[in-house]
Amino acid sequence: MNSLCVLGLLMLVSVARSQDAAAAEEMSCITGISVNGRGNFSTEVCTMMEKSCQTKIVRNGPVLVLVKRCKEMEVCKNNAKNNDQICYGSTAYANDVHICHFCCDSPNCNTLDDIPNLETEAVAEAGPTEIEGSA
Repeated sequence: MNSLCVLGLLMLVSVARSQDAAAAEEMSCITGISVNGRGNFSTEVCTMMEKSCQTKIVRNGPVLVLVKRCKEMEVCKNNAKNNDQICYGSTAYANDVHICHFCCDSPNCNTLDDIPNLETEAVAEAGPTEIEGSA
């Protein structure tokens, strides 16, 4: 009977460690939409496939739209690859229409609320993962 108790105790410890590891690996992001500062954001636990947070910033003249969500890292990076042209490119500035995607990979890291300056603010505020797709 002692061996059964020890086995049961070991199983409980194993389950507890598995739950702790799963909680440590859980990704959460700020999610929601706002237009010119009006909207709702909350924190959401991401799915197992979504290992990054994305902030999509659309500036069309005076209108600023923020879309924040969980995203698969590869998809987010693919979106951010276009930042050179549709966010920071000369046509974006000429038309005053910027569509920008930024990615990060730590819990609730998607805190950007405007398009960062390409050379200064983006590096300081966004972190290396967000800049990776826009360089």
